[in-house]
Amino acid sequence: MPFRDFKLHWFALILLATAVCVSGCGSERSSVAAKVGQTAIKKTTVEHWMDLIDAGATTGPGQQEPKAPRPPSFSACIGYHKRYDTKHGASAARLKQQCEYEYEKLKLKALYKLICAAWAEEDAARLNITVKPSELALRLASLKRELGGDAAFRQLLTSRRASVADILLGDKEALLLEKIQQRLEHSNESRHLSKAQRQAVLKDYGATQVRLWRARTDCQRGYVVPLCKQFHASKVPFGIVPPAIPLTELVAG
Repeated sequence: MPFRDFKLHWFALILLATAVCVSGCGSERSSVAAKVGQTAIKKTTVEHWMDLIDAGATTGPGQQEPKAPRPPSFSACIGYHKRYDTKHGASAARLKQQCEYEYEKLKLKALYKLICAAWAEEDAARLNITVKPSELALRLASLKRELGGDAAFRQLLTSRRASVADILLGDKEALLLEKIQQRLEHSNESRHLSKAQRQAVLKDYGATQVRLWRARTDCQRGYVVPLCKQFHASKVPFGIVPPAIPLTELVAG
């Protein structure tokens, strides 16, 4: 192959590789709702947790279980409210507004759940703190005993549209936070402090880590909540009050 043709062939390969990379990177980015450090939270995961949270909502006797509202039409949600809403006579526009509110509230709760869990994982990794599979197995066994056995546990999974991994996400987060708390309380700096002083240390640690991880939480448009670095004192949709942040609730024993 002549040198000139070789250069053209090589240049074409570079262009092709670049196009594939850009296409792939864009596709991956479009599927991600938020990224905490090295942890990516996919949009499908957010939607899944919106369904889980919605499935945990209580319904009246014989009332159909609601499904998480979905934009842009919110047709299923509007139909549900037309059938079960006690405020009869509401206009379609009013019902759609109600569904938009429910959608934003579910999305906020799901993002807080997933982002806070990622914060706990990333912070624990920074401190070389891990949760063993055996520890999660003990938590799972305890839950099954509380519910009354395997059959009741399977019924819970079905009713919540959840997997075992979904159930254990909260347990893993709680265990990691417990271990972080214990590490801080038993450090040389905290060992001889009073309970009030240790509580102040934990409170300061929680506030510091929230600032640190918020700065490392990159959220895509439509998924920006107060936990994201892109949130600049904007109003939360519909004035929804965000959930508590577990890192700020560490309590001295």
